[in-house]
Amino acid sequence: MARKTKTKEEAIESYRHEAETRKNAVPVSAVCSRVTGSSDTKVLGRSSSTEIMQPDYRFLDQDLKLLLTRLSKGELLLQHAIFRQPVKVVFPKPAYRQ
Repeated sequence: MARKTKTKEEAIESYRHEAETRKNAVPVSAVCSRVTGSSDTKVLGRSSSTEIMQPDYRFLDQDLKLLLTRLSKGELLLQHAIFRQPVKVVFPKPAYRQ
């Protein structure tokens, strides 16, 4: 049997369903909201959907939240006021691993 791939709408809907079922979860990282609220530059790594539903991530739209849950090792999102959208930063592998 052929494996069915999810469309963008199906992925967003499954993300919303998962978010609704985990509304009362405790955030994984416990950084004070005063610290994150006063910083102008935000660097985000791979995060769980539970953490992304916290109010600290309200500046991200749904597509970026989905992307944030699927980042690979060495990939980050950089958010700053001078950029219209967050910039994806990829760190190269160390020379001894190539």
